[in-house]
Amino acid sequence: MKGSLLHGVGILFVSLVLSLALLPAAGAQDEWTFMVYMDGDNNLEPAAIDDFLEISSEGSSATVNVLALFDRIAGESTSYDDWTNTRRGIINNGDVPDSGWGVSMGELNMGDPQTVIDFAEWGMQNYPANKYCFVFWNHGGGWRTPPEEEGKPYKAVCWDDTSAGNCLVMSEVRTALSTIETDVEEIDLIGFDACLMAMVEVAYEIRDHADYMVGSEKGEPNDGWPYDLIIPDLTAAPTMSAYSLGNVIVNRYYQSYGNSEIMSNVNLVSSRHATLASRIDYLANRLRNRWNADRYICGAAAYGVIEAIEDVVEHEQHGSSWAGSHGLAIYFPKTGLVFNADYNDTVILFPGVTEWEEFLSDFYATMGGTWVETSRLNTQVYDCSSAAGMQDYHVDLYDFCLKIIGQLPNDLWVDFYHTGTELGTFDYPYNTLAEAVASASSGQTIMIKSSSTTETITISGTKSLRIMACGGAATMGL
Repeated sequence: MKGSLLHGVGILFVSLVLSLALLPAAGAQDEWTFMVYMDGDNNLEPAAIDDFLEISSEGSSATVNVLALFDRIAGESTSYDDWTNTRRGIINNGDVPDSGWGVSMGELNMGDPQTVIDFAEWGMQNYPANKYCFVFWNHGGGWRTPPEEEGKPYKAVCWDDTSAGNCLVMSEVRTALSTIETDVEEIDLIGFDACLMAMVEVAYEIRDHADYMVGSEKGEPNDGWPYDLIIPDLTAAPTMSAYSLGNVIVNRYYQSYGNSEIMSNVNLVSSRHATLASRIDYLANRLRNRWNADRYICGAAAYGVIEAIEDVVEHEQHGSSWAGSHGLAIYFPKTGLVFNADYNDTVILFPGVTEWEEFLSDFYATMGGTWVETSRLNTQVYDCSSAAGMQDYHVDLYDFCLKIIGQLPNDLWVDFYHTGTELGTFDYPYNTLAEAVASASSGQTIMIKSSSTTETITISGTKSLRIMACGGAATMGL
């Protein structure tokens, strides 16, 4: 009996050893899983094929997995076996997008948030990594529809023509990302290889469900991101952070178009976007109620928004043709005739936490021909096509705030941290209050940029000056 028992124990021990040997070693998780939601089920199919080949020119590595969910369509390209369903798989070096690549998933609706969830969770569960990137690849509209999809739903990305032109509206993107975070974990970097997606409204919608967002304020050329540059950078430095990968995408995109396009890497820390929304809310309120009484109050509010944008836009690049681009656009149609009533908090979150929607209504009703309209007309805009022709629906928010500040008629600026040329202007401010007071004429307003620095000064004489603290509080006394 003892012999049999010992023999049985020995068999059990060997079995356990063999079983444990099949498990992956602790800490063997890859560095990155880079997922591309490649919606080529529309007129961008040829561009999708080109981008697949760009990716496979490098492909996955020992520590970086590059995955794709690729949907094609009939009638746009007959290359690579002309398959028209949806295929899923890892892209390795030298792969081609023929019917032998990946696994057929049948015909999936890329405009269905469940398709996003299923692909992301498949990728994260089968290719676990320390960090995850998810790229929405297709047409994009920011708030508006892209030119090719005019008349279809607003605030969307990823149109699927085979599925009756269905698309992902931003609330569906938010829901999908939230579900993925709950089921597996939060995605580190969200990319929009699509037009017009670098918007305040888009970032606010998904702020709780990723760390960074990369996108363009304007339309993208069909070639989109240069994956043949981005993927090699990632595989060469696989331990890079989500912040660094976002910057790589921005820089490589900008370089690939001869330094003439624009792209931004946006920090999605929720508290920063709460601050930005609060500052925009205050600016909208001041413009609504004080535009005709005290434009300096409006200027101070605009400066507060500028500070908040600088806190969320980690890195951006823009060409000389887009000099007013600073990383985030906002919905601001030129006229009320093209304003879409769907811009409200039943469709998207942002209008529900700010007075921006109400400001737009007031702007169209009462601010025509005023300095506020002049500011809007001089701001960097991003055009979308419509039945009536090109319409500028989006503006760069930072640039709009600069144009508001530029409308202040008799101001001087102080920034205690400023170094270099000092002219008392917004861009070249004095670095002491004393300098501003000495150069000011009676009746001027001195605007002090936010700072924790203190300065003691006695103002005497016959000058009547107004001093405003922008972005912070000032203590004044005898």
